[in-house]
Amino acid sequence: MPLMCDCIEFLATEHRDYLLRKINQDEMNTRCSEKYNRPFIVTASGDGSINAYPHEYKIKYGLSAKGKPVEKALNLHLKIGNDAEGLIRINFLYDKESELIVIGSLPKHLSTTTEG
Repeated sequence: MPLMCDCIEFLATEHRDYLLRKINQDEMNTRCSEKYNRPFIVTASGDGSINAYPHEYKIKYGLSAKGKPVEKALNLHLKIGNDAEGLIRINFLYDKESELIVIGSLPKHLSTTTEG
C-alpha cells in the first residue's frame, strides 16, 4: 500500500508538473530519486488495446455540449513490476483543460494487445 500511495502522489505532483511544463523530464526523475528512492515509468496505453478493450480503457468523464456523459480513453498508465506479486498499473487520462490527472483503473493490469 505505501508504494501505491507513492505512485498516486507522484502522478499528482511530479508528473503533473511535468505535463504542465513546470519541470522537464530530468527534473522529474531527480525528484523521484530523491523523494521516492526509485523511478516511475509512465507510458501510453496503446490505441490497439484501447480499441480492443474499450470496456476496460474508457470511462465516462465530463459532459458533452448536450449535457450527456462523454467517454474518454485511459490513454496513459504508470507501471511497476512484471510479476503478479509486485505488479502495479494505474491507468489514467490527463484533462488538459482542467489540468487534472484522472485515474480510471488501479492496481491491476488491464487486457492488452500486441501491437506491431
